[in-house]
Amino acid sequence: MVRYKGGKHFDLMLEEGNVLLLSAKRKGKEFCLSLPDSTPLAHLQRPSRRAFVLQADSKHNGPSGIEPELSRFLLDELTLNNVPSEPQINTVTMTMGQSPVIATGNIYTSLARPGAELETALHAKPNAVASSITRLHSRRPLWNDQKELLTLDYPPGRAIEASVQNFQLCDETEEPSVVLVHGLIREEDNEEHFSLDFCSPLSTLQAFAAALAVQEWG
Repeated sequence: MVRYKGGKHFDLMLEEGNVLLLSAKRKGKEFCLSLPDSTPLAHLQRPSRRAFVLQADSKHNGPSGIEPELSRFLLDELTLNNVPSEPQINTVTMTMGQSPVIATGNIYTSLARPGAELETALHAKPNAVASSITRLHSRRPLWNDQKELLTLDYPPGRAIEASVQNFQLCDETEEPSVVLVHGLIREEDNEEHFSLDFCSPLSTLQAFAAALAVQEWG
């Protein structure tokens, strides 16, 4: 992912071949996401200071006229009481319907749950929520006694530079698996280049939105 000077324009590029996949522009409190041909795809709204909601563009409305809600992001801060000086770290929790989002050509062939269904699931009983939605959360860093600082391991070459936007998302299984890695690779001229690696259950659109949401950390 490339962030251009000013933080108003972002491009998601395929690393091999430098192919443009998606673009985003910040407009006020929201990001507008589009395909390479500028076709509107979705918008990442900010209903409150710490929350973002990813919704499909109005042209992809469901049968009830609702703009399908694809994901929610909650930014927060966590105090680590079990390490020296009890530092605060940034965290993000992502919530989404279990239906995948698939983009082929320049239009959706499948969308995640409509917003009303996700809203119902979020306010349902705990066992209903577990079966209706998927939650991902920030992987926490570990304290390194030798270096006397918090560390988070990354795959080689995926977070070469330190950045407040470096983060990882993992699932909530008994043995959590990392499903997204975002790290600063280099800064050059008026551009910042980030790695963005992800796997199921995330779509390309949702992973891009997660990377956009954490821009508020910087």
